Amino acid sequence: MLIFTQEGDFSKDLRFTEWDIGFVGSALDDRGEGAIDFLRDNCEKLIEVNYDPVEMELAIGEKSYIVDDLDTYFETIGNKRVVIESTTLNFSEILLLLSGIKSVVGHATLLYIEPKSYERKRTVTFVEKRQFELSGETPVYKPIPGFAGLLNEDIVQKVVFMTGYESERIDRAFEENSIVPQNSSLLFGVPAFKAGWEMNAFANNVRAIKDLSIEGEIYFAGANNTCAVYDVIDTVYNSLDETEELYLAPVGTKPAGIATAIFAIGHPDVSILYDHPVKKEKRTSEIAKWHLLDITLDHE
Repeated sequence: MLIFTQEGDFSKDLRFTEWDIGFVGSALDDRGEGAIDFLRDNCEKLIEVNYDPVEMELAIGEKSYIVDDLDTYFETIGNKRVVIESTTLNFSEILLLLSGIKSVVGHATLLYIEPKSYERKRTVTFVEKRQFELSGETPVYKPIPGFAGLLNEDIVQKVVFMTGYESERIDRAFEENSIVPQNSSLLFGVPAFKAGWEMNAFANNVRAIKDLSIEGEIYFAGANNTCAVYDVIDTVYNSLDETEELYLAPVGTKPAGIATAIFAIGHPDVSILYDHPVKKEKRTSEIAKWHLLDITLDHE
């Protein structure tokens, strides 16, 4: 597994070769519009992707595939150059795209753009000043085929949450799954995208730590540093003994989600907990740094 990263204040700062296929989601904010415009100029073809967690189907363009049949699509790609626009895609879509690409191509590029600001909750109370409106409807935690383990009390399951601003997603994970607080850990994005933003994540998650009696480790890795997050996950994974299993819950920043996806597809004994949130329109405003990640996966 090789990951080469680069970043810039503008798209013109990035070094790349044009791609054959760009996989994208829906543009909901300035970042999404900027990302899709950039790929439209630098890809032969753009294909919109959307995962349905109820039907467990991935729509790729005009056709939907059950997850077990995705290989039939990816076999048509051949050796084409592929870019995944991760700003507009959800974690589940990134995970399934990378998994399919690994089985056929073995290499992909991911684009991600940081926001300059997040949309705060419309409130004037001091207590809620760090609350943000990032997600609309959030379905229950539903398994992603190929990455779902069975949480039960007979096996020691270590759960690591990649934290963000939405602590209610961690609350819901405990409500809907048999998670043991003593075996649960949190990873915070430090340094944050912008100095001071880490305090939002701390403030919003400290209550969850206390109320849920979470007693595991607290880890730190840069909010925009996919490689650093991957290294933390790898350290946790290598610390497990034969009676323990690792579950990863990517409820934080997208770079942490990318690291989670890359690690999971390379380690089939690792499971994913994910709640498939529906992102709100205009959840962020303006564009900050641009990131390109070139990933070489272990080709099967």
